Amino acid sequence: MYVAAAPPIIRGVIQLPTPPPKDYEARQRIIADTILQRFNIVNGPQQSDANGYGIVVVGRPFSQGETIVDPSVMLVRRPAAYGKAHLGPYDYVAPGSSTSASSGYFQLREPALGHCSLTYYINEARNGQVPNAEFSTVRSGGSFEPKFCLRALVDIQVGEEVLVFYNQDL
Repeated sequence: MYVAAAPPIIRGVIQLPTPPPKDYEARQRIIADTILQRFNIVNGPQQSDANGYGIVVVGRPFSQGETIVDPSVMLVRRPAAYGKAHLGPYDYVAPGSSTSASSGYFQLREPALGHCSLTYYINEARNGQVPNAEFSTVRSGGSFEPKFCLRALVDIQVGEEVLVFYNQDL
């Protein structure tokens, strides 16, 4: 059996899965029109992880209570235990309740698919930092499928880093 090499994941770049899902073009437009006009992946003094990347607000403030869907996150309809067994600890987000965690998880990064979402680069509030955002889900447009979101807990000004607590219920 021959298995093709995984496409390279470029650090600091949002990459949708390969092969692309049916709505690939629509997701690319949403990423370009919404996500990248609101957030920037940075590596440097503007963010808290000296060894990696972080997300800072650009364009206009991210207002308290505002919710932004991250279309670069994939919903995987397998138990969260599968994600825990097969992915790195930061490569997925499992819903908090046992009922929802048994029905699926959100995949942030998957090297074999050439997939890396914006949310993968969000750092955790640590060492006395306070989270200014949280992971969330919404169902919209008549779809039963939950969409992965980021919700501002306070007003986050342009140039400020978005920070969350990783261990939270969705």
